[in-house]
Amino acid sequence: MNKTVISNISGMIFHLNEDAYDKLNVYLQTIGSYFNASEGKAEIMADIEARIAEMFKAKITATNQVITDSDVDEVIAIMGQPEEFVDGQSPPVQGQQTRNRIFRDPDNRIFGGVCSGLSAYFGISDPIWLRLLFVLMLFIFGTGPLLYIILWIIIPQAKTSAEKLEMKGEPVNINNISKSVHEEFEGIKKKFNEFSTEAKNINKSENYAKIKYTANRFTDFILNILRLAIVSIGKLFGFLLILFSIVFLVSIIVLFVGSNVFIDAGLDSVSGFSFNEVFVYFFSSPEQMRLVKIALFLVLFVPFFSLLIAGIKILFNIKRKISGMGSVFFIFWLAGIAILIFSAFKLSSDFSNKASLVNEISPTQITSDILYIGMNELNSPNFTFKADSKACIFHIEDEHVLVGYPKLNIIASESDSFKINITNTSFGSNKKEAVERSKRIGYNYIQADSLIVFDGFYKIEQEDKYRLQQVYITVRVPEGKSVELNPLLKKMLYNVENTDNIEDKNMAGKRWKMTPHGLKCENC
Repeated sequence: MNKTVISNISGMIFHLNEDAYDKLNVYLQTIGSYFNASEGKAEIMADIEARIAEMFKAKITATNQVITDSDVDEVIAIMGQPEEFVDGQSPPVQGQQTRNRIFRDPDNRIFGGVCSGLSAYFGISDPIWLRLLFVLMLFIFGTGPLLYIILWIIIPQAKTSAEKLEMKGEPVNINNISKSVHEEFEGIKKKFNEFSTEAKNINKSENYAKIKYTANRFTDFILNILRLAIVSIGKLFGFLLILFSIVFLVSIIVLFVGSNVFIDAGLDSVSGFSFNEVFVYFFSSPEQMRLVKIALFLVLFVPFFSLLIAGIKILFNIKRKISGMGSVFFIFWLAGIAILIFSAFKLSSDFSNKASLVNEISPTQITSDILYIGMNELNSPNFTFKADSKACIFHIEDEHVLVGYPKLNIIASESDSFKINITNTSFGSNKKEAVERSKRIGYNYIQADSLIVFDGFYKIEQEDKYRLQQVYITVRVPEGKSVELNPLLKKMLYNVENTDNIEDKNMAGKRWKMTPHGLKCENC
């Protein structure tokens, strides 16, 4: 059984056997005695202990937790004997390779010491070349500052003399640590003396003029860098402005001139139609439609064209102004706004009166107490409508448009039989016009025994225009009887009250029984 000693070396705890502890203690005391008369003794000893702790840490494994005297001998062989330091020699150790690590150099830094640290690692004598590379990356790729900040964050700073030696690829031994500390102290003394001398001679005209000249040159350099950065950012902004404007201008032109604009009506239903086809269903006359198209084109086109001109001027530094061009554009844009307001006001008269037309149906030949309700999907050569589409449908075919969805509600019946009301609603400039539009809404359903299937869409003729036509279906269920809702109905169900407080879309695919308190789910 061997006795071990717990020792704190440079802030790290190690377990050493007794012989190793005695040998290391004598070694450190001997080194300390050699540096008693030296400046920076504390710094030298701290760096030596930090290096020893680092080597000890590398020797600790899961199976070996104790530092032995042979480990201490190996460390002493690497660090060197104090006598070798006195003789000015530090012989290389057989098999020991000098480790070169990346650190930020705090002694030769301008900002974070990244460039000077990388220069030391790669053996570049002057870090100015790397600094120039980062400046070039700023203006060519725009990544210089970001890369510098990332390296600043991830690369540690060389704080101890041992780390500074590793940064330069020099052996970390007593001789080099001592030399590094002495050089740092000499550098501090030199800078202090230079500062003192400059302070004493600051009032001398020649030195003052040099300092002033240097300060002015440095200030001019910084201002030029800032000016160049601002100009570069401005050019980039101008380029992005041009790109953004061109994309939107092309989109606007395609929108108004192109043959088809594809409108997504859901995951499984896509319908293509042009602006002209849509406008036909909103405006009463071709003249009104053309006027609105021109006005809308001006309102959208003028702002983006102005942004395009501004981007070109910024990118190519064009100072010349075309007299009156801005005023002309602004007048065109205001004219477009005025026409749109006038047209909207005129169109609103067609929405001043609402009419409803109710058609009551009594389903026949229902042989059970359950009414099965389904929905008919739309299939045409140019368009397929699926009930799980996310959006409503607005599909133009020949001289009519198909619109979805009708709104289906389920309430209690006052009789002992199922009843169905189909209500068509529409707007018009007067009551008669609204009624006529309601009559001409095309809507179909199919009944076979206890099954009734409603269309998931209704038809509006082109001559009637689109005036918010809507179809409402009300199914009246007698108390004690049930309805089974097909899963496809989730888009048609509208404001259906039930005792389970289930949302409309979640009622589809379930069976509901009419109770004195309302619909109750039978298979939820």
